[in-house]
Amino acid sequence: ASALTALTKIRLPNEDRPVTVLHYSVKPDFSAFSFLVYDSTVNGKSLVHLVFSKNSTASKSVEVGDTKYRYMAGPGVKLGWNQSEKQTLNLCGSDSLRFKDELMEALNQWAPVLKDRLTVNFKLAPSCPPFSDINFRGVYFVKNYLTYASKTVFNPMSTILVPDFSTGHVLDSDIIILRGEYEKVLDVDEVKWDDPIIDTSKIFYRTVMHEFGHFLGLDHQFDGTESIMSYDKKQTRISTYDEEAIALLYPLKPKK
Repeated sequence: ASALTALTKIRLPNEDRPVTVLHYSVKPDFSAFSFLVYDSTVNGKSLVHLVFSKNSTASKSVEVGDTKYRYMAGPGVKLGWNQSEKQTLNLCGSDSLRFKDELMEALNQWAPVLKDRLTVNFKLAPSCPPFSDINFRGVYFVKNYLTYASKTVFNPMSTILVPDFSTGHVLDSDIIILRGEYEKVLDVDEVKWDDPIIDTSKIFYRTVMHEFGHFLGLDHQFDGTESIMSYDKKQTRISTYDEEAIALLYPLKPKK
């Protein structure tokens, strides 16, 4: 632990940059570790998430299937969660408690698609470690954060997925809900909410479903195919394409 917290700089091609360690995590089997560091030299303030995995240069061969299915690791590249392990996605903080019904309704739309393929449990967590913790998966509400200054561009949520090509599986993933993005669009398009963060709008519901698709390993689908992974706000259901993509990524587990 003392060696990890003693990190004081990161080396870039043209410079050494001073940093302050805010958080670190280590996998129980010591196969990977991560840092969340504060860098005050990039545009004033920055958080940098660094992840290191054992034997990362000795990549496991990851199966490539039909490239019409878009995955986070690349078209047809079937890198997903380890099916032999149960995953827990924690709903973090007071906002998750406040909107747990909306979150759970959206997340549970994937349950029939994942049945006998991958187990993901959902749990309310009043307090959570930072998103950088590679032993913890969370849905985080971030206050007053804007991805874009323009009111005509809306990015309400983001999903961070960390692949581990040495194992051929996802190492970590977290969903970030950006409150500031919701607050800035109150008068844009047809978005009219009583609450300045969110209510049970279709946009929130659809976007949670979309981001959980990323959590599972699905990438955007922009070729016109009906998919919850598109940006078509009229697409509010998991489509046949989405079901097929999950079925290829997570084959049915044998019955015991």
